[in-house]
Amino acid sequence: MAEPRCTKCGAITKEGVLLDRRQGHRTEVACWVEGPVERWWWGSPKLRGRPRYEISLRRCTRCGFLEAWATDPAP
Repeated sequence: MAEPRCTKCGAITKEGVLLDRRQGHRTEVACWVEGPVERWWWGSPKLRGRPRYEISLRRCTRCGFLEAWATDPAP
């Protein structure tokens, strides 16, 4: 199978993930959450019961373009 190519310049792309720093310096893979942002009165987003998907990316080795997708449900 051929390596995926950049949709902007045609160069080879490399797979990776977008990391998110949490409280206590814990690092996790960033997630996409369905729906508009709703917040609790203290400012945190309301997320309970909303579908979440880990974000995967491909980065172009030539132009640096990032292409993201969210296909697998987050644990």
